[in-house]
Amino acid sequence: MPTLVTNLEQQQQAAASARDIYPTLPNQQRNRSFVDTYNRQTVNPTNAVALYTTSLVGSGTATIASSASLHLTTDANLGDLVNVSLDEFPIALQDIFSDENRNVYEINVVFDTSGTNTSIESFIGLSDATSLTGIPTTARHIGIFVNKSASNNWILTGANASTQVTQDTGEVADGTDIRLQIIRTGLDDVIIRAWTGADFTTLAATLVMTDTGFGSTTTPMIMQYFIETETTAARTLRVQELEVKWT
Repeated sequence: MPTLVTNLEQQQQAAASARDIYPTLPNQQRNRSFVDTYNRQTVNPTNAVALYTTSLVGSGTATIASSASLHLTTDANLGDLVNVSLDEFPIALQDIFSDENRNVYEINVVFDTSGTNTSIESFIGLSDATSLTGIPTTARHIGIFVNKSASNNWILTGANASTQVTQDTGEVADGTDIRLQIIRTGLDDVIIRAWTGADFTTLAATLVMTDTGFGSTTTPMIMQYFIETETTAARTLRVQELEVKWT
């Protein structure tokens, strides 16, 4: 599996594996996985495939901290934001299903907002935009967000390009580790879950979508990490691990 590494020879091997996996997804790549634990020094290692693209408003940063996690940190100005897109790794939506009840793919992301992070907007998940400048609403997406204008809770969310559905997790964006799980189970069916607690065994919330409209679009979904500060202080989103499995 193309887990990214810092050793040059291993980087080249990982790059070859990554090229082998995308963009022909997922039917030709069943039972394959992509894992990124951010165990390196830079977001895109030298001489490896540049999977991630960073976009900014202000002077924020996207960095690897302690060779263990991806940190998106805004500047300390109201409205400053950082967005990191896995845009070299699009996930196809319009697929041929021999059995629409089988799992097509499963995505797990472990993340937290470093410290007490009220007064933020943040989103983690899939979007059909190449990058984000705000939390998606009715644009096609599946994931989790926090919006200080509504509450400081993480909220599961999905939209089919016209209608958004949400489910409050009850989890405040205060530094608690959360595992976001996205499972596509059929042509237009998705299950979104938030897990917390030791080893992420506590189910905080579930959102089921049966009308995503994914089966009627050729626009791929892109994994997005997004954070915007809604105060005059820097805010950080910390991503610890990403796993994508095709089944």
